[in-house]
Amino acid sequence: MTEQLQPDQSTGESSPARTLWHRLLGKELELVLTPVGITVLTEVQVSSNPPKADILLLRRSGDAWTTEQLPFLPDGIRNSRASHILIEFKYRETIQEETFQQAVGYDYFYQQGQQLARTQVETFVFSAKTPQQTTLRAFGYEQTETAGVYRSKMVLVRHVTLIILNQLLPVPYNAFVQCFASQRRVRRAAFQHLLADGKGALNETVRDFLTGLRNHMQMKEGTMSEVIDEVIDEDEVLTPEMVIETGRLIRKSVIARLTPEERLEGLTPETRQALFASLPAEERKALIASLPLEERLAGLAAEDMGALLTQIEAYLRTQNKEQK
Repeated sequence: MTEQLQPDQSTGESSPARTLWHRLLGKELELVLTPVGITVLTEVQVSSNPPKADILLLRRSGDAWTTEQLPFLPDGIRNSRASHILIEFKYRETIQEETFQQAVGYDYFYQQGQQLARTQVETFVFSAKTPQQTTLRAFGYEQTETAGVYRSKMVLVRHVTLIILNQLLPVPYNAFVQCFASQRRVRRAAFQHLLADGKGALNETVRDFLTGLRNHMQMKEGTMSEVIDEVIDEDEVLTPEMVIETGRLIRKSVIARLTPEERLEGLTPETRQALFASLPAEERKALIASLPLEERLAGLAAEDMGALLTQIEAYLRTQNKEQK
């Protein structure tokens, strides 16, 4: 039996008119998927002639997603066998007839333009808002065995899968797209999961992007930020680069308020070494001095330990000579 859906009444948000949401989603997917071998394009040529469409393209080589790729792919896409994934993302708009008309057009013209087999292409509509039940019924969409993933048996839209971000399971591999869900509790839980791990599971640029995106979302909710005003003027288009820069400024602001012990808490020796290498000399000395001796030496290879001891012995001999 199909779950009865209630449309979103209000998110309590004022949507900035100049936020290009499909580019922000595309940038996030680019940052996390490119390192695991998936090509992400935010401007896609759907036919042999311009214009390009405002959709996203995920493209992989090989016959199936790899174990390295699956942790970053949401339900629906992670189950697809297609090597070319088109994504039509609706953030502000509610799902309506025009949405599916566009998606079907993108699907057909991209497949024909690229001369691909039907099985090589699958098109998805990502909906940040929960659609009206009447709209789903009109196009024959029913939930699959996977929460938030809908498919239709109607001929014209049977190749277009609908993903409702609010309804996806709150599991790690869905968190990257649920950052864009319309319901606050859903996206806040997604940000909490992705940013809670301070031990370097995500690289610095990804964390800066997520931090900046969360800040932008909070500003939309009415929680004003002093940091974002340093990067974005009111009339500017919000770009992915601005989001990353906002996150970087927030990170620097937070780090500046931490004690040396708090900055190093929970970091592995390897992560500490990378942190030390990125700091100015005086700041690096202060952080190292805050560590117990055994922790300063943790992670050193045997040959490095021997070289360090040799340097210490040479230094002590020099000191003894000067004292004499």
